[in-house]
Amino acid sequence: MMPRFFIVIFLLFMIACTAKQPESNIPANSEIASSFPDGKPSIVKVFKDIDGKKEWVGEIQFHQNGNKSMEGSIKNGLRYGEWKSYYSDGKIWSKGFFKNGLREGHGLVYYPNGEIQIDGYYAKGERTGIWKSFDEHGNMVSETDYSIVEPQ
Repeated sequence: MMPRFFIVIFLLFMIACTAKQPESNIPANSEIASSFPDGKPSIVKVFKDIDGKKEWVGEIQFHQNGNKSMEGSIKNGLRYGEWKSYYSDGKIWSKGFFKNGLREGHGLVYYPNGEIQIDGYYAKGERTGIWKSFDEHGNMVSETDYSIVEPQ
């Protein structure tokens, strides 16, 4: 009887060890930079081995519920490339581009229903050109020209 008991325990142990672990939003090559009071990560830095050196190449921020709140690339310690922000339910909130830590190029903000709320462009971190605002149904409600510089 005793050998069967150990066989059953051994088999249960093996099944538990080989069971697929739940998917994590945290990449293996990352470090938790800060956490919520309950211990869940709030900011994670992503690293990559480049020429034998560990380099910071991305960042992921989380909502308290564990869903991503923001993610993007890092270059030379600054935001670079496309960055996305999310509502707590995982739907896209905004997306835009960065160059040397400053907003650059096209940026969009979305309503929770997926409709575009704001559509505009940045140059060196400043709004530029025509910016459009829309209601929740996709109807344009305003247009502002940021290329016109008012004398001071």
